[in-house]
Amino acid sequence: MNYAELLAGLELDMPSGDARIRVGDDWGQGRTLFGGLQTAIAVEALRPQVPDDAPLRVLQATFIGPVPPGEVRVSTRILRRGSSAMQGEARLCDADGNTQCLVLAVFGKARPSSLAFHPTAPAVRPAAESNRFPYIEGLTPKFTRYFQMALAEGQYPFMSAPEPRTRTWVRHTDPAPTSLAHLIATADTIPSPALSMLKKPAMASSLTWTLELINPRCDFDPQADWLMDAEVTAGGDGYLNQTATLFNPAGEAAAYSRQTVVVFG
Repeated sequence: MNYAELLAGLELDMPSGDARIRVGDDWGQGRTLFGGLQTAIAVEALRPQVPDDAPLRVLQATFIGPVPPGEVRVSTRILRRGSSAMQGEARLCDADGNTQCLVLAVFGKARPSSLAFHPTAPAVRPAAESNRFPYIEGLTPKFTRYFQMALAEGQYPFMSAPEPRTRTWVRHTDPAPTSLAHLIATADTIPSPALSMLKKPAMASSLTWTLELINPRCDFDPQADWLMDAEVTAGGDGYLNQTATLFNPAGEAAAYSRQTVVVFG
C-alpha cells in the first residue's frame, strides 16, 4: 500500500479529536514504525482542527517507545488558539493508553513582515548521476522500499567515511500528488550520516525530532527528487546531534531538521 493510500485510511472522530489507522509491517523501521510516518499521522490527525490559512510552521516529536504495526491510536488536543498561531498536541498510544510518540505542532497564519530569507540548494551531482541506495531484504529498513534515494555526496552507511556528512536525493515512489505529509516523511527518510563512519552494521534510533517548515510548497511532480543536506554536528556516549536542510525540487529550502539520534555501535 503506497503512502497516500495508507494515510487515506486515517479514521477521524471529530468531536473527541481522536483518530485511528491500521499500518502494515511493510512500513517498519526495526521494532517500530517509520518515524516520519508516525509524525505525519499525528499532523494529519490535528490538521482538521486548524484553519486552512494557518499552515504548519514547526513540529517537535519525541519517540518514547516502539509503535508496532497494526492499529495505531491517536489522541489530539488544541493547546492554544491565538490570533495568528495555534499549538496542538498529538499522541500515538497503545491499547492501554500509554504514549508511544508525542508530537507538538505549531500552525501559523502569515504575518506582515519586511524580513525574508530564501536559502538555496548547494551544487551537487544530479540524482540521475548519483549512487542509488539498494533495497536489501532483511538489512535495509522495510519502509525504504517506498522511497528512492541516491547519494550525491558522502558515503553509504558502514563504509568508514572520514566525516559524518551526506547529501542525498530522495523521493517517494508514491504516484499520488505531493502533500505536506509527503514532505514530512521525506525529511526523515535518510540514514544518519554518522552510520557512514562505522565499519560494520549498527542500529540507530531517533529520540527527538524538530522540523521547522521554511517553505511548505508541495506543487511538484511526484517523481521529482528532493535534496537532503545532512551532518552530525556533535556526539558522544552514543548520543548524536544531527542537523539537515531539505531542499525542494526547485532548489528552495523547504525545511530544517534537527534530531537527537542514539547509535548502538
